[in-house]
Amino acid sequence: MPPAFAELPAPDEEFAGRLLDAVEEGQVMTVTADVPEAAGRAVTAVLDERGRLAGAVRVAVREPGNRTAVIDALYAALLPGRHGRRPRLLSEAERAIDAQLVRRSRVILVAEDAHQLRSDGLRCLHGTWRAAEQHGRPLPLILTGTTRLTAVLDRPALDGLHIYARHHLHHG
Repeated sequence: MPPAFAELPAPDEEFAGRLLDAVEEGQVMTVTADVPEAAGRAVTAVLDERGRLAGAVRVAVREPGNRTAVIDALYAALLPGRHGRRPRLLSEAERAIDAQLVRRSRVILVAEDAHQLRSDGLRCLHGTWRAAEQHGRPLPLILTGTTRLTAVLDRPALDGLHIYARHHLHHG
């Protein structure tokens, strides 16, 4: 495994094309790398280079990576400070998140370190993606993390998650 400070190669055109297709189609994509920060940096580089970074909402979910932690992270990212603290009931917070996603134009949701999420946290992100899709507002969901994310998504509890594309970044 390369050290965390290793210089990473620029994202290739195949990766950029797959990422931009997922963004345009409003699909779920996983981006993995051996170095934890590499996947997130590659996604940021492509979105920035193609003028799409302004629409990106980065979500870093804290431990324990469950549904509550995902809702806390989404609420903080999408409704910062304007609405005070998150509603006590998770269902109310989810409705506020869904409403905010419907109001915003062309959001790209980037969930960093998704390999650390528990099954209920990943199902929550997928539910947010599905709710936006049902409102006719495609929501690209990019899950970034280490190669462990592949094994996490293979859990039987996550059988219903549809992944449009998977991409692993290789280091030279």
